[in-house]
Amino acid sequence: MQSYCVRLTAFRKSPRRMVFNPVLLARIMSAFTQLRVIIDETTVHKLTLPHGFPGTVDELLAAAKDCFQLQGNFTLMYIDQDFDNQFFTLTTTDLLKDKDTIKLVTTEPSVILTLTPVNEAADSSPSVSLSQSFQDDSSSASSSDTIILQQPPEY
Repeated sequence: MQSYCVRLTAFRKSPRRMVFNPVLLARIMSAFTQLRVIIDETTVHKLTLPHGFPGTVDELLAAAKDCFQLQGNFTLMYIDQDFDNQFFTLTTTDLLKDKDTIKLVTTEPSVILTLTPVNEAADSSPSVSLSQSFQDDSSSASSSDTIILQQPPEY
């Protein structure tokens, strides 16, 4: 993102009044954006973005994580005044304006659990008959004492 230096040359003086250069005024208005950032119930900070809002939500999230030295996965939410100041998931930075409130919500990484039906697990492991497992008279139990039984046929 390009940075801009605001100088007194941003103004033109006319005999009656001072006039803003519209191009430089737009640059000034987009600069020095501030957001109120809620990290958790007891932690609220001010985030100053010297070049205005980033172009994407991911860039804004990266700026917040960098500024506050946060680790982990987060999603951003913003307060929508159209819905009585309720939080909504931020999908674009175009929804934000200067001095708005955003909230960083911790997201847990997705866990993928693959389940295998019992009959497939039994087919792939060697079968042991009950009579073989009880022939040993030792009283100690171990993981080798586990017996996987074949599933009875369904009726």
